This record gives sequence, C-alpha cells and structure tokens, in this order.
Amino acid sequence: MRDTSDLPKYWEQLESDMLKRGHFFASRVKHVLLRQTHRAGRSVIRPPVVEGEAREPIWGHLARLKCADLQWQEIALAYVRKDKEGNGVLREMMAELLQATPKGICLFLITDVQVVIETAAALGFHIKMFPTQELLDAWARQMGFPAERKPPEGAVVRNVAQAVRDGRQTMLRTLMVRE
Repeated sequence: MRDTSDLPKYWEQLESDMLKRGHFFASRVKHVLLRQTHRAGRSVIRPPVVEGEAREPIWGHLARLKCADLQWQEIALAYVRKDKEGNGVLREMMAELLQATPKGICLFLITDVQVVIETAAALGFHIKMFPTQELLDAWARQMGFPAERKPPEGAVVRNVAQAVRDGRQTMLRTLMVRE
C-alpha cells in the first residue's frame, strides 16, 4: 500500500464538513469509513480522485453502503458543499454511482432532502410504501438497520395519509427504492 502520510487530510475535512450539516448519523461519517468505501468502489467524490487518492478538498460525496441482505445496498451520505449546490453535481454523482452498481443489486435510500428525492426519482427510484408497520419493521430487520436508524414511519401507508391530513407531508423522511 502506498504511503499517504504526506497528503493533506482531505477525508478528515470531508468528515468535519458533513457533520456540520447536521443531518448525518455521526457513527456513519468517519473519515476512515468514507475513505474505505471510496477505495472499495462504492462511492463517488468530487472533484474526482487522482491515483485513487483525494488531491484537493472534497466538495461532493455519495456512497453505496452494504446491508445485511447482500442483494440490497443503500444510497447514502449525499453531500454537496453549499457553493456547489444547484449545478447538477448530485445528479451527476448519483448517475455515476448507479452506473457502477453491479447487476442484481437493488438500491434504496431514506431522506427528507427534497433535491435528493427529486434526483432519485428522475433516475428511476420510486417511493416505497408498506401497508403495516410490522411489514416495514420486517423489511428493516432484513436490511440489518441498527435501532438508531430505523426506517421512516412515513413508509407506512396509514401514517403517510395521516401526515398529509395534518399538513406535515414535507417533513417526512421518504423511503425510495430502485429494484
């Protein structure tokens, strides 16, 4: 393995920048894990890497994370620095990540960020609804979700209908899949 101790700490800076956003689980945003996911070919960063290593500050990140069910992977850790938003960066990264996804892998994401929902929908994802909380919980167990990351209750049809009646539809986290 090549010695990278002389390189600037761009992965550490990405970790710090992502945590400042406040909508990531801190246990998932560790610079070592971000770097390993990238080296495994399951993430896309901007600007692109040179010789497998970040050579300048990272301002865009998107990853495919493995699940307990090996047929499924989660699209997660979507980050675009504020000054780069609105330029199609997320769409470009998601398209690249989807293209690199092996055949036979089903993808899902959970988010409350409208631009992520719209981008995913444009690239073939659809909102997944479950008729009961029990079925949603069973799916979550199959995916291997830790307790801190249980899927959104909004994925249960009755809860979505209630949220819409209450005028809370924009606050729901949305479960989307691409099978």
